[in-house]
Amino acid sequence: METSSGGLEEDIDHTLGDSLKLLENIAAILNTYRSKYLDSNKTTFSRLKVFGIQCIKTTITLISVSAPGDGKFLYHTPRTSQIPTTFDERHHLLSLFELLAYLLDICQEQDEIIKQLQKEHTGYVEVPEVNHLRNVGL
Repeated sequence: METSSGGLEEDIDHTLGDSLKLLENIAAILNTYRSKYLDSNKTTFSRLKVFGIQCIKTTITLISVSAPGDGKFLYHTPRTSQIPTTFDERHHLLSLFELLAYLLDICQEQDEIIKQLQKEHTGYVEVPEVNHLRNVGL
């Protein structure tokens, strides 16, 4: 999670630096999973997503990064919400709670993908060597 700028003014340079730092950290986490499960199926790994949250002023954005298998990273922002700071802005709570519900649901899905990666990597689930993640460049 990265917080950039206060609620009143945004420092663009600071926000851009924080955005880059967040993406670098998310990509590093994804690469850590990759190196940990080299004998797993590349198709299973392509379904894995790593998440981050960036807050800029009163906006919260959920960010995901995955590696679809073409040697590139896929950056996606599945949810964004305003953070209500006054009673009159309480209607923003709906989208904020929806973001949190989405994050809970997708994290549970990612847990299942990680369990599958573990089974494949340890040989509990057989993966043809041609499909091993170690044979794919990133």
